[in-house]
Amino acid sequence: MNNKNVSFEPTFREKVVRRIGKFVKKNRKFYFFGVIAVAVVVFVTALGSALYDNRKRLLSIACVLLFFVSSSSFSYPVLPMDVSFVSDSIRSEDVAGTTYVSAEVDVKDVADLETIAIDDQAVPGSGEFINGNTEDDAVYDGNGELLGEVLESDQISISEILNAEDETDNQDIEQEDNDGSVAESTQFSADDWNLMLVNKQHPIPDNYTFATAQISSGGKLCDERILSPLRQMVAAAAADGVSLVVCSPYRSNNRQEMLFARKVDYYLEQGYDYMQSYTLASQAVTIPGSSEHEIGLALDIITDGYSSLDEGFGDTPAGKWLAQNSYKYGFVVRYLKGKEEITGIEYEPWHIRYVGVSAATVMYEEGICLEEFWDEYLY
Repeated sequence: MNNKNVSFEPTFREKVVRRIGKFVKKNRKFYFFGVIAVAVVVFVTALGSALYDNRKRLLSIACVLLFFVSSSSFSYPVLPMDVSFVSDSIRSEDVAGTTYVSAEVDVKDVADLETIAIDDQAVPGSGEFINGNTEDDAVYDGNGELLGEVLESDQISISEILNAEDETDNQDIEQEDNDGSVAESTQFSADDWNLMLVNKQHPIPDNYTFATAQISSGGKLCDERILSPLRQMVAAAAADGVSLVVCSPYRSNNRQEMLFARKVDYYLEQGYDYMQSYTLASQAVTIPGSSEHEIGLALDIITDGYSSLDEGFGDTPAGKWLAQNSYKYGFVVRYLKGKEEITGIEYEPWHIRYVGVSAATVMYEEGICLEEFWDEYLY
């Protein structure tokens, strides 16, 4: 049997190294650069060889990572949809009996009080709202309100607020010093009910309960502890010739859950899988338990002659009056202009929140929002 000489072709690395060696022999002054070039060639070819030898394994890992990223709730697909990252849900109200009620309510269990306000009631089977907005083109604010014109059926006028029977009128607003400023000795606590911080990072505690009261005979509710200061503020504004109209007080967690589930179903019907639908819904509707309206301390305000929930309200006499005077009664404009990166919600001059006179005065005088107040006084 004849032996045959088997010859092997030099590798790419060997060819390049040989060429560099020949060049360096002819040009000794480039010896140092030749050594560096050889090191780079060895490193690059070794890396390329390792990647090629493990190509199947690396491809499998890449596929797993791609699937994980595309299906995770924190990954938001870039889609051509007018969806606000910081908005949440459609406006709703709760209905109680025809007489004044002050009952202990668990915000996680109030299904019996649920109803859908006429202005956002869905027409069965149509996927449209009576006010003309569809689920696809509806625009929401950062706290769950359906932006646009507020119908009269969803407004609580001054006369309704002031004439309704009030069992809490004997509650006085906190007293200020004679010079109008809050005493420096005032102490704040993270456990104060009026200072509760509610947003997507700070959901409502599961065991949180509060007593409700009707703002008017129409059945719209709020935390009973803010009813007296609310009426005093409305009366003071009226005395100054300003009309304040409440259009969206308390709404329940069950209502929020229904809105969120409906939004998920909408995206499912558009052909997205469940994870994508959940992700998109969470961008448009606040996850239940993360809206201030659920704790009865937040209110939306409009005025006679301007019944739209938009930034233009801030330029009306009512919007200016609220910005300059609401703190005297324990309320603040919750989402200030210029604080969007802190609150995660765009400027909303119509959305007020009760925090108590002492805290409201500090926030007004220092020009800070509730998140900043917590950072400075409560953490």
